[in-house]
Amino acid sequence: MTATAFAPDVTTPSRTLDDVAAASPARDRTTTRTKFFRLVAGFGVILAVTGTALLLVGNYTHDLIREQLVSQQITFPPADSPGLSAEEYPGLQQYGGQLVDVGPKAKAWANQFMTPHILELSGGVPYGVYSAKAFMNPQDEQMSAISKQMAIGEVQRGLLLSAWGWWTVGTVTWTAGLVLLIVGGIAVVAAGVVRIRSWRMPAARGAGTATAFDGVGG
Repeated sequence: MTATAFAPDVTTPSRTLDDVAAASPARDRTTTRTKFFRLVAGFGVILAVTGTALLLVGNYTHDLIREQLVSQQITFPPADSPGLSAEEYPGLQQYGGQLVDVGPKAKAWANQFMTPHILELSGGVPYGVYSAKAFMNPQDEQMSAISKQMAIGEVQRGLLLSAWGWWTVGTVTWTAGLVLLIVGGIAVVAAGVVRIRSWRMPAARGAGTATAFDGVGG
C-alpha cells in the first residue's frame, strides 16, 4: 500500500474589495501631494525667474545712472574746507572730496549744495518768483541775467534729482527681485521636500505589506 503525502494547501492571498477601498485614500493622498508639488514648484520657479529679471533690471538701472553721473565729473569740495564748511553744510561732510556717482549723492548735491547757491543769486527769493519779476521788468538787465543763471542752475538741479529718482526706482526693483528670488527658492525647496516624502511613504507602506505576508504558508 502506497502512502500518499499531502502537502499543505497554500493559497496566494488575493485583494478583496475592502483592500481596494483601503488603498483608495492612499492613492488620493498621493495624487494630492503630486498636485501640491507641481503647484508649489511652478509657483516657486515663476517667482525665482521674476526675481532674477528684477535683479537684472535694478542692476542695469544703477549702472546706467552711475555711468551718466560719472561722465559729469561733479566732485564735492573737501570736507570742512572753505567751499564745504561744516557750519554751512553739515549734512554734506560725509561726501567731502567724493565724486557724485550714485543717486543719494546726486540728491545731496542738488538739494543741499546747489539750492543755497541758487538762492544766493536772488537774495533768497525762489526762482519761480524771481523769474516772474524779471519777466515783468525786461529793462532790468541785471535781474534778467540773474534769472537766466538761476534757470540754468534749476535745470541742472532737476536733472540730478531725476537721476536720484530713477536710482531709487532701481533700488526698489532690485530689492523686490531679491525678495522674490528668496521666496521662490524657499517654495521650490519646500516642494522638493514634499515630493521626496511622497516617494518614501509608498515605499514604506510596500515594505510593511510584504512583511505581513512573509508568514503565510511558513
